[in-house]
Amino acid sequence: MGIDREALISAGINYDNGLRCFAGKEALYEKYLKKFMDDKLVDTAKEALKVSDFQGALEAMHALKGETGTLGMEKLYGLCQDVVTLIRNENYTIEDVAMIVSNINQEYESMKCAVKNALVE
Repeated sequence: MGIDREALISAGINYDNGLRCFAGKEALYEKYLKKFMDDKLVDTAKEALKVSDFQGALEAMHALKGETGTLGMEKLYGLCQDVVTLIRNENYTIEDVAMIVSNINQEYESMKCAVKNALVE
């Protein structure tokens, strides 16, 4: 296996920052990119919001924020940061949070596709 660096970059993933978070070890970066493919944090947040569990949504989005920041997925990281800030500041409606989580879901699916395409055998 390996990583198609240019495929990640063209998808908006900051490959250099992601690799730096793994001390330049591409095999380790690849391992965590694969792990991202199986992530269920967006689903966890959506399920929490269905029952107005803002703390549960916050925890899921905070975890996803950390994961995406480490992997160099800056747009997704920023969206996660938005929802985390909104909930922490208690300045939201369910509709506000649900809209951002919907945007997060779209970007998340885009990132999963980009990672899948960038992992080469």
